[in-house]
Amino acid sequence: MVFKKIKLLILFSIAAVTIAAADGVIQDFHASVPDQSRNEILVQWVVNNVDQVDHFELERKLVRDASFMKLADIQPGQHTTSSNMQYSYIDKSIFKTTTGSEPVVYQLNIIFKDNSVQSAQAEVDYTTTAIRRTWGSIKAMFQR
Repeated sequence: MVFKKIKLLILFSIAAVTIAAADGVIQDFHASVPDQSRNEILVQWVVNNVDQVDHFELERKLVRDASFMKLADIQPGQHTTSSNMQYSYIDKSIFKTTTGSEPVVYQLNIIFKDNSVQSAQAEVDYTTTAIRRTWGSIKAMFQR
């Protein structure tokens, strides 16, 4: 009887830890075009806890694409603003992939230390022009 209670207690504890680790970590995730004259999209997210987070994985795709392309692996504490709970990433390579006005979808995967994953998606409309793409390509040739 005591063994059965201990086994049940251990199972309940494991389930509670798993639920706590995978539930409610992402508080906000969104993408925006802060300045229409620039060739970039600002991706921001807020989490409520990074204790069990191994890393963040940020991916992007156009709505017409079948799969996501990985943009970055971000460690907790990198790309943060004001605290280690608010993160931002500037996607400066978006102008190379779009051909006009089309929605861009970002996916944030939070990879926990126990290898579980929590994901969120955000969509933003982005418009590019031939001039913007050409100018961006010229600038890219002179950047390191």
